[in-house]
Amino acid sequence: TFLKKLTNEFEKAQFTSLASKLNFLHDKICIWQSKLILWHYKIDIVNSHSWDSDFYFSKLKIKSSFKLISTFHGHYEFLRNRRTNFEIDTRFSLSQIDNIVYTTDSHLSIINHFNFPLINATKIFYGIDVNICQKFTKYFAGHTLKIVMVARGIKEKGWEEAIFAVKLIYEKYPGRVLLNIVGEGNYLDRLKSEYNHEAIVFHGFHHDVSSFIIQCDIGILPSFYEAESLPNSIIEYLSYGKPVISTNIGAIKEMIQYDGQIAGYLLELINGKVDINLLANCIESYFLDSSLVEIHSKLALKAAEKFAMKNCSSEYINLFNRSFS
Repeated sequence: TFLKKLTNEFEKAQFTSLASKLNFLHDKICIWQSKLILWHYKIDIVNSHSWDSDFYFSKLKIKSSFKLISTFHGHYEFLRNRRTNFEIDTRFSLSQIDNIVYTTDSHLSIINHFNFPLINATKIFYGIDVNICQKFTKYFAGHTLKIVMVARGIKEKGWEEAIFAVKLIYEKYPGRVLLNIVGEGNYLDRLKSEYNHEAIVFHGFHHDVSSFIIQCDIGILPSFYEAESLPNSIIEYLSYGKPVISTNIGAIKEMIQYDGQIAGYLLELINGKVDINLLANCIESYFLDSSLVEIHSKLALKAAEKFAMKNCSSEYINLFNRSFS
């Protein structure tokens, strides 16, 4: 039946190239496979995590019986000017989506713009499966301040800005600062070839970054990535009791906050860019007052509790159950 239907649709369709024919066949086969998986495993809920998969399953939902939940990660804002017919397709997707999970209040701008009912939107933080460290971090004056940066290997995460700031600090405190860069990609390969410096160590990619974070005193993420939401690296820094120096984008301010206090420093972007001198000043503050590391570390451990996996999984289970109530 599927092959007969596919043949009929193929014969009626208008194609301009071989590529368009292949795309047509690919889409139809994917839809058929998805329907088969939904039926075979008796799937009741699909939890989508991107704009493209939202749109795909929204089309599929018209002829299938399942609840569709979309978790926002900043992808709608990021793709607004990168997808043809974004407005029309998004309105269609949201008309089929039963619930939205958002991770930062900035996502509400999209939800409100398309008049999605807030009663069907739930804020749930990411969960991370690590045990929150039971010891806070101490830094002793006169020792080398060890900094760690973990992120995707793209320019917008602020890698070069971190390097510039550390080099400024090194000029004032020779031999007393060390930046550990953990990540991979062509961009980081280029930086490694350009910045051969005593205070900069490129460690490459590692599945388990905990050992690097544990050995350091502070974690940084001077990101200017426009789709930043809840960076995993920030959660990891907090979980190991590391003070955080980051830019005030996405939900980072809320992430590193506990009881109205910040577990580190937040930098405001200036015309979308990171102020290197301000970043260096924040790092230097720990040289000027070494007790700040311990103070911010204790706040970091408290702030990390909101990202416990048990809290995240419990909230998702409650949402899934409500979807059928």
